[in-house]
Amino acid sequence: MQVIHFTEGATDPLKGFGAQSVRFVSLAAGGGDTHLSCLYVDAGARIDQPSTSHDCASLLVHGQGIFAGEFGLRLDLSAGVGLVLKAGERYRLESARGGILLLVESAVLAATKRGLSTPSRIMGQRWPGEPDGRGGTYGYPPGDTLAGAVAPSLPERAERVGDL
Repeated sequence: MQVIHFTEGATDPLKGFGAQSVRFVSLAAGGGDTHLSCLYVDAGARIDQPSTSHDCASLLVHGQGIFAGEFGLRLDLSAGVGLVLKAGERYRLESARGGILLLVESAVLAATKRGLSTPSRIMGQRWPGEPDGRGGTYGYPPGDTLAGAVAPSLPERAERVGDL
């Protein structure tokens, strides 16, 4: 067994790719040119030209991130949501509030049917920290609170903006 750390202190500033206020740590590598990495993005961070040499699953595990893709697509994502991007697919990553992402890169990646976001799978889902209607918060007993926590919401829309 090998223990790995992906706390912020284990990261280094990301250099290149038009990165600003982004920290990075490579966590694991596997056969077939497969890599697992972690990004810490500060509030106001951005990566203008992320590497697109491999297919990549970008999983937002904490905070908020904005993926601006080709054709003016802009997705404002909350924790618990990710994207699977194909090699060569251009995008830009930004975060107004900061976040933590896990990146899985490989020669070939595809979202599974169960992993895809569909209305029937996500309708009514709540995040830990959201009000539960019983005086508590979802994932915590009634009366328990999360001091200072801001509950993320499910992505509500994708909006078109100018070209990258």
